[in-house]
Amino acid sequence: MLEKMTHAEMPWSITRVGLRDDESSDRIIEKELITKYFEDIKLKHNMLNISDISDYSTDLFNKLY
Repeated sequence: MLEKMTHAEMPWSITRVGLRDDESSDRIIEKELITKYFEDIKLKHNMLNISDISDYSTDLFNKLY
């Protein structure tokens, strides 16, 4: 499940453009993509403390199932 969750995220999908889902890769996700992604997530879920992470993970889980 954790693999599906992370692989559904923007930094991972952008880094894997042109590759099949089952194709392995040693591409490195750029720090700028990770930074942008988590800044957006923080704003979207109004994360102010550690307990707010549950909203983010629940939202992502629900998108996948």
